[in-house]
Amino acid sequence: MAIFKKIFILLMIGGIFIMGISSAKSTVKFIEIDASKRLGKIIHGAIGGHYALSEPDVPSILVLSSLKIYTVNQKPPYGMQHPGADALRVAETFFKAGGKFLQVYLQDIYANWPYEKGSDIDNDGIPDDFLQKVESIVKNIKNTVYASKIVYVPFNEPDAIWYNNDSIWRGDINNSTFLKAWKKIYDFIKGIDKGAVIAGPNLAIYKADFMKNFMTFCKENNCIPDIITWHELNNRFYGFYEKNYQNYREIEKSLNIEPRHISINEYGTFSDLSVPGKLVQWISRFERTGVSACLAYWHTAGNFDDLVVDNNSPNGGWWVYKWYSDMDGELLETKVPYPNLEDLSALSVLNEKNKMLWVLFGGDDTDIEVNISNLPNDFIGKVFVKVYKADWSGYDGALFKPSVILEEIRNVENAFLKISIPRINKTSAYFLIMQKTEKDKIYRENFKSAQLSYEAELAKISNAKVFDDGTETNPNNNMYSNGKGVLLENTNSSLIFEVDLPYDGTYMFDIFYSNGNRQNNSGLIVDGYMKIDDGKYTKISLNPTTNWRFVGKHTGFIYFKRGKHKIIISRNDGKNVSLHPFDLDKISFTYVTSEKVHEDVNPQIYEAEEARLDDGLSLYYSKACSGASLVSGIGSDKKIKFVVSVDEDAYYLISIAYSTYGKDYIKMKLTLNYGPYKILNLPYTESINKAFITNQVMFLQRGINILEISGVDKSKFCLDYIEIRKTHNYDHFIRKIEAEDKQNIISGRVKIFNSSYASSGGHVGEIGMGDENYLKIFLPNIVEDGYYAIVVHYSNGEILGTHQYNVNVIDRCALFELDDRELGEFYFRNTNGFETFKTKVIYTKLEVGNNFIKIYNPHKISSPALPSPWAPNIDKISVCPVFIE
Repeated sequence: MAIFKKIFILLMIGGIFIMGISSAKSTVKFIEIDASKRLGKIIHGAIGGHYALSEPDVPSILVLSSLKIYTVNQKPPYGMQHPGADALRVAETFFKAGGKFLQVYLQDIYANWPYEKGSDIDNDGIPDDFLQKVESIVKNIKNTVYASKIVYVPFNEPDAIWYNNDSIWRGDINNSTFLKAWKKIYDFIKGIDKGAVIAGPNLAIYKADFMKNFMTFCKENNCIPDIITWHELNNRFYGFYEKNYQNYREIEKSLNIEPRHISINEYGTFSDLSVPGKLVQWISRFERTGVSACLAYWHTAGNFDDLVVDNNSPNGGWWVYKWYSDMDGELLETKVPYPNLEDLSALSVLNEKNKMLWVLFGGDDTDIEVNISNLPNDFIGKVFVKVYKADWSGYDGALFKPSVILEEIRNVENAFLKISIPRINKTSAYFLIMQKTEKDKIYRENFKSAQLSYEAELAKISNAKVFDDGTETNPNNNMYSNGKGVLLENTNSSLIFEVDLPYDGTYMFDIFYSNGNRQNNSGLIVDGYMKIDDGKYTKISLNPTTNWRFVGKHTGFIYFKRGKHKIIISRNDGKNVSLHPFDLDKISFTYVTSEKVHEDVNPQIYEAEEARLDDGLSLYYSKACSGASLVSGIGSDKKIKFVVSVDEDAYYLISIAYSTYGKDYIKMKLTLNYGPYKILNLPYTESINKAFITNQVMFLQRGINILEISGVDKSKFCLDYIEIRKTHNYDHFIRKIEAEDKQNIISGRVKIFNSSYASSGGHVGEIGMGDENYLKIFLPNIVEDGYYAIVVHYSNGEILGTHQYNVNVIDRCALFELDDRELGEFYFRNTNGFETFKTKVIYTKLEVGNNFIKIYNPHKISSPALPSPWAPNIDKISVCPVFIE
C-alpha cells in the first residue's frame, strides 16, 4: 500500500473551520512590517507580459482591466516571428485596459529563432535588410494615435544573438560591432521620429562589465536608451537581482547619467509561471526597486503568460496580480528571514486615508507570524482582519474563487499587531487585508471548509511511469505540484488513490492532468475511466492541454460520505480502452455543501470596501455593516467597481446592500462589462446605518465580469456589499440555436461536421477564406427590446508553424453582422482542439421581431503577419436577455 501525503490541520478561526494540507514539517517564520517606514507609492510595475496579448480582446478586456497593467512587449506590425501579438492590433485593448507603455521588439519582424542574419555589405553590424524593416515599422507606428506610448526595442538578447562574440566582452569599446550597430539604429529611429522612445540593451542576462562598457559608449556618443532593459529568466534572480539593480544604478551615478526607468521586460522560469507562491517573490523584488517588468513568454501568446484560462477565466496566478493591483498607497519596509533566497517573500502597503493595510505574501511551506509595528493612531483599537488564499490551479486550470482562511476582529494595542497563520503552502499566495472597524464581531455564519490534495506519484501505481518536472533544480521544466507526475503510458495503466474525507457532502473534485495528444495538428480529447470504491467505472473526458507537461484541470462535483474512499483512475474500464496516454499530477477535493448538488451552490460576498473606488469616495464605519465599513458618496460622478468571478455562463441573483442619506428615492445605475446597463428606482432607508437589499437577476459570463454601480442625477448613497448567487430559475429565458439547424444558411465551402463532443452531435466549420463562405443563423423571435448576451459556442484548434518552446496558436477572426449591419470583428481564443468547445460572449441590443446573425471572414491569406483567414467552428449560439425583471 502506498504512503499518502496526508498531513491535516484543523483550525478554528473566527468560527470558520478550515482543513488544509502541507507536505513539510513546519517552522515559524516572521514577516516584520514597520508601518512608520514608508518607501514611496506603489507603482504596480510588475504587471506586464511578453506577448501577453495576441489579438484584440485576447485575453479579454475584462481580465486585463481588473489588473493595473504597466507594460507589455509585442511584435512589430506584420512581424513574422509568431502568429498574432501584433503591437498595433492589440494596442487599443492594451491602452483601454490602462496600460502605460507598449514595447515593440523590432527583430521580431523576422521569422526564425534565433533571428536570421542576412548579409552586411557595408559592415556596419546591421543586416542590410534590417534598417529597411525598421524604417517601415517606425513610420507605420508614427502615424497612429499610439505613437507617444510606444517604446522601440531594437535588439533582443544581443549577448546571445548576432553579437555574442563581440569585442565588447573583452572591454574593447572602440571596435565593438554591437555598439556601432546600436548607435546607427538609435540615430536612425530618432531621425524618423525625434520623439521616439528607445529601450535597450535588452540583455538575456545582466552582465556588469557589458553594462558599464555599453553605458560609457552611449554617454560618449549621445545614444543612451530612454529605458534600460534586461532579462531575468532563471532562479539566480533570487540572490542576484537586487545586486544587478544596484550595480546598474552605480554605473549611472559613476557616469553622471540621470537615472533611467528600468524595465525587466522578460522574467520568470517555466516552473514559475502560473504559480502563486513563486510569483509573489518576483513581484515583491521588482516593486521594491521601482521597476516595470514583463512575465516571460514560454508557452502561448494571448493568455498573459499563463495567468488567464479560456480568454476570460483566472487561474491561481492571476489572483496574485489582481490582489497586487488592489494595493493602493505607500510601500512599507517589510523584512523576511531570507530575502536573497527562493523562500518566503512579502510586500506590504498602507493607505492612511482609507485606514487599510495589505500584505501579499507566499513562497514557503511554513507557519508564519506577521508582525506589524508602529501603526498609525487610526488603527489603534479594533481592526477587521481577513486573509485570502490562492492555490496553484495549473497553467490551464481556472480558479474562480480564492479561499478565505481567516476573518476576525482584532484589537491593536501599542500600535502593534501579530497575526499567526499556520501551514502556508509554498505554491500558494496569500493576501491579508487589515482595516479599521467599529464592529465587535463577525456576522457571517460559521461554515465548514476542507481542501485536500493527493499526489499521483504517491498513489498505488500500476503500469505507469513516474517522472520529474518543475523541480527547483530544473526550473526550466514546467510546474508539477510536487516536482513529479505520472504518465499513464499503457492501455492497462492505472492509479489507486486512498483518500480520507472529513465530512458528508458534495465535494468539488479536481483532476490535475496533462494531455498533449494531437492528430492532424489538432488537440485530442482523451477519455479516461474512474471508479469510486465498489461502484461502476465512469468515463472522464480530458480536454487537450496546450502541450504535454502543461497542467490543466478536469472538474466535477461528487457526493461522498465522510471517511476513507478508494478512487481508481485508469486507461480502461474492463471493456473500453483509451487509445491515448495522459499525465496525472494530483487529485484534490474541496468541500462544497452537505447537500447533493452538481455545482458550487455557495454564494459569493463582495465587500464594497474591497472593490475599486473612484477618487472622492470614502469609507464610513458602522457597527451594522457586513465587513469592516461601508463605502460612502456614490453618485453620478463617483462609481464603485466590483470584479466578479463566476464559473459558468448563467443567470445570477445579485443582491445589493445599500443605504441612503435622506428621505428621497434614489436612482442606482448598474453597468455590466462596460456595456449593458440598467437603472433601478429604489426607496430610501431609515438612515445610513440601516441597509436595504435590492435584487437584480443578470446574465454573467464565465470568468471575470465587471459590475459598476453609480448614481443617476443627484442620487447619492452608500454600499455595504453585493452577494452573487447562481440561479436556474430563469434558464427558460435562454434560447439556444444549433449552428447546423435546417433553417440556418451555409454558403460556399462551409460544411456541417459530425462530432460527439458538440451539443447536438454536429457543428459548422470551414467558415472563412473569403466572405462568400459564411454561416447565417436565424435567431428566435425577440419579444422585448433590450440588451442581450449572444453566447457563441465555438472551437478553434489551429496552430501555424513550430517553435523551439512556444506553441504558435492561432486566435481565429470572424466578422458578425446583425440584420445586415456590422456588429463587429471578434477574435476567438484557441481552444487547443477542433472538438473542444468553449464560449465567447458578445453584447448587443436586439429589437422585437426576427433577427439573424451572419458569420464570415473576408481574409484570404494565411500568414503569421496577418489575422487568420478562418473563422472558428460554430456549435451553437445562445441568446440571453442580460437583465431579468
